[in-house]
Amino acid sequence: MTCPWCGAATRPNVTLFGEYVHGEPLSLATQVAEQTDLMLIVGTTGIVAPALDIPKTARQSGATLIEINPNPTAVTPLVDLAIPMSAGEALPLIVRAFLQMIA
Repeated sequence: MTCPWCGAATRPNVTLFGEYVHGEPLSLATQVAEQTDLMLIVGTTGIVAPALDIPKTARQSGATLIEINPNPTAVTPLVDLAIPMSAGEALPLIVRAFLQMIA
């Protein structure tokens, strides 16, 4: 995808593997992890910080952890429930079930 004004390549507003996570977003993620009741961990190997540190913080704060990943990861030993499916398979099912619960 390219910028419609200058033609330069664009990128998604995410941190890609190997990129540094800047202080403010990481600090905010840690604060949220400390306050959350439930954390969905979707599609990460969990082998690098902060991918493993944030779920650890949530666990230490008493959160329930659910991992969605087709294969076991470094996060799997921490979670309450591991769903061995791809995000594309599992998330629509979870959303559908949630919407049925609140209807």
